[in-house]
Amino acid sequence: MVIPFSFGKDSLLSLALLMRMGCDVVPVSINEFMLPRAWKMKTAREDDLARITGLEMRHVYNEIQLLSDYEVIGVPETRLYQVSAHFIHLLAMLPLCEYYSARHIVLNNELLNTLTYLHRTGIIAPQRFMQSRRATDIMRSMAAFATGGTVSVVNLIDGLGDFAIHYLLHEHFPELSKLRISCDMELTRHRLWCHNCDRCARAYLFSLALDENTEEMGFRRSMAGKKLMKHFNALNRHHRRDEYREFTGREERLACRMARAHGHRHPLISALGYDAVPDTKEDFSSMARTVFGIHERRFLRPLYRRNRKIIDSMLSKIRSCSGGGIHF
Repeated sequence: MVIPFSFGKDSLLSLALLMRMGCDVVPVSINEFMLPRAWKMKTAREDDLARITGLEMRHVYNEIQLLSDYEVIGVPETRLYQVSAHFIHLLAMLPLCEYYSARHIVLNNELLNTLTYLHRTGIIAPQRFMQSRRATDIMRSMAAFATGGTVSVVNLIDGLGDFAIHYLLHEHFPELSKLRISCDMELTRHRLWCHNCDRCARAYLFSLALDENTEEMGFRRSMAGKKLMKHFNALNRHHRRDEYREFTGREERLACRMARAHGHRHPLISALGYDAVPDTKEDFSSMARTVFGIHERRFLRPLYRRNRKIIDSMLSKIRSCSGGGIHF
């Protein structure tokens, strides 16, 4: 298995699941010369990754600025660079598949990328098309065409939401979770998180929900301020076909209930009125079945069946309220 690897939560969880299934894995880190600070942080973690997993990172160098109009961080861009980048990433993996006799390229795209989203232009489309299931199908066809059907593209986490991935990684693979890099390292003075975006705000809330130590996760200050409420969807009204905001809002509401059960305070808890209403096991279970469910298409491949069995086992406790330290 060849897996493009970023040290984000998605690639870390995919790697952990592959190893749990006993697969031979080749992690590959891509240096595009656009994010020098992030690249430095990633390479600094490679020794720890080797110590935990026994795997040696492989490097691919891709000067993406030669392929796109996206050259300066922090200025408006068309995002057309994403189209070329993801296909180039796929093609860059093919020689490695040949060298290591690998039959699969493992993508790490979560459910949220596939959910429909009301974009600023008024168009309803997948939140990130190039990381959606449709794009994965296209890249699977490309890989099969380029290799005569010997290499396929798989994605083990495209049925999981953001909160479920956070839970699985941090609760079941704690050593790997310590290597997690998130947010945009080029735009922050902090070591790991910018402390002012939806990724940071939601990761902080999920950490409170699971009663994790936020300082150990790399947060250097609280992300529970009222000014950060703009990053959440739980309070916002949205278009009825906006599956992304509906699902993420549900994740946030469940996280608030779990955080309150652990005695944590957060302005979103008060804004939702949860600080005055007692939770019941039935309320929690109903939300948990959706948030911690596996929303995937049915595949007959043995790899997918084994992967689903492992994930189902890991999520069973928190769906039934006996995980995450929640008791009624």
